[in-house]
Amino acid sequence: MLALIMNTQPQGVKKQLMIYDARPYLNAVASKLKKGGYENTKHYLGCNILFCDIDNIHVVREAFVKMFELS
Repeated sequence: MLALIMNTQPQGVKKQLMIYDARPYLNAVASKLKKGGYENTKHYLGCNILFCDIDNIHVVREAFVKMFELS
């Protein structure tokens, strides 16, 4: 599927996809030790991974909901 997405880019454009992981890198590594983990870009040609360093996505979601309720 990723190869199909990559092929939608115009010719001459560097074919590369970015995988975004909202967690901090250390959380992803800790999850890997518990049989979880994160995408291994070695399995996906032309892909890179970027960790967004959001400590707790659930807290961020709750804050968003509270702000939305105020409006």
